[in-house]
Amino acid sequence: MARQLMTDGRLGDRRHVVGPGRKKFLMKIVMLIVAVVLIVIGAVWALQGLGVIGGSAMSGNSMWAIIGPILVVVGLGVGLVALRRGAKRS
Repeated sequence: MARQLMTDGRLGDRRHVVGPGRKKFLMKIVMLIVAVVLIVIGAVWALQGLGVIGGSAMSGNSMWAIIGPILVVVGLGVGLVALRRGAKRS
């Protein structure tokens, strides 16, 4: 179970984080969810553009074979920012 230092100096479960730490934690979770959604959508679009996934107007269209990987890279960037958010820098 993940532990975090609370604002009053006690160790506690992250679900009970108070103050500005809670907002940062929730923002990190939201950013990670957005990153995963972007990566999945980008991968599907890329596969449709390459013709691997059929049955859509996007299938075999090279535009989606370009847009998909770009969206995956954006998703990876959002995920990296979320994971680094609040990290201690030395």
